[in-house]
Amino acid sequence: MEDFVYRSDGAFFAFLAEKVEQVIRDRLDSWKAQKRDPGREVPIDDVRSPGSPIPLSIWESDEGPDEVLQRREDLERLACALDQLRAQNEEYWELIVARDLDPKSFAEIAARQVKSADAVKQEFYRARAAVARIFRSLR
Repeated sequence: MEDFVYRSDGAFFAFLAEKVEQVIRDRLDSWKAQKRDPGREVPIDDVRSPGSPIPLSIWESDEGPDEVLQRREDLERLACALDQLRAQNEEYWELIVARDLDPKSFAEIAARQVKSADAVKQEFYRARAAVARIFRSLR
């Protein structure tokens, strides 16, 4: 503002317009700089970052970084919920592991537990409801 001498409203608006144009020009020059030239990009063949469990190819999916992060947070919460369920009811935890993580049919699980498949199915849905309650409480 030290360059500006107020003479009229029009002169002030012309001064502001000039400053805005300079800022836009500077930003355009910055974006056109050689270091940002897309032609200089080199693919890195799906390499993982050190310590990152997520391969770079995940960014080629339709999910954005916020969705990936949300899914990761949900999985961490689910792991915590399963840990809490195990502490509260080992039988429910074993049932969820047998059905969801080591996929077995209700009949296979029932044969091991000497129960009917329908009884195991009912217990499984109660176990899932218990995990869901714990999961919601972790928000």
